[in-house]
Amino acid sequence: MYKILGVIPSRLKSTRLPEKPLRKILNKPMIQWVYEGASKSNLLSNLVIATDSEAIANIATTFGAKTLMTSKSCRSGTDRVAEVAKMLTDYDIIVNIQGDEPMVNDVIVNALIEPFSDKEVNMTSLMTTIKPEEESDPAVVKVVCKKNMDALYFSRYSIPFDRDGIGITRYKHLGFYAYKRDFLLMISSLPPTPLEKAESLEQLRVLENGFSIRMNLIPFSTKSVDTIEDLIEVERIIKEKIEKY
Repeated sequence: MYKILGVIPSRLKSTRLPEKPLRKILNKPMIQWVYEGASKSNLLSNLVIATDSEAIANIATTFGAKTLMTSKSCRSGTDRVAEVAKMLTDYDIIVNIQGDEPMVNDVIVNALIEPFSDKEVNMTSLMTTIKPEEESDPAVVKVVCKKNMDALYFSRYSIPFDRDGIGITRYKHLGFYAYKRDFLLMISSLPPTPLEKAESLEQLRVLENGFSIRMNLIPFSTKSVDTIEDLIEVERIIKEKIEKY
């Protein structure tokens, strides 16, 4: 049995949507939606919000979330999650649950954890079938896999290329990750790699260094919040789901 820690990295400084975690979705701050959605997983041993912001930490106390203060020098959410992994040494697996994913739920968290039943797996992520209108969108990351579901490559370009028009299924990468703790600390200590910098995709550092990411296919997508338009759209989706059930 693994001891599993869920970490929600969250920061206030977002260039496209300032104070993003505190923005309201149906009268609840976005970070609360993320925390409550992730906390539905019965596979997590613990769940914390990792932040460098007192404002986020203060809001978190109002809905009973645990927080850990991290350095303001963290360059990415992965760095923030790795900093928490250094603080809390008694966990086997660390789940990185992005703080701008208010539609996260237990299915997503559990799908990240399930592949670790294979002892050879060190890192996992998720994918779903891509929509036709997303194939040419560079903001939508695509992934191709080996037969064993290890990722071959991630790209903002539409891959694979269907030269003869045989009709191939393409997959969209969903930006959630889980790692064995020691593997996370090792990967986060490595310098950025050429393909990582070219595509601006941090996960390519893992592949370029010869390591594997085991993908898990789920039957739905989520929507991260980067802009005010995203926030409005997510609120609409969540409201529709509440009214439906």
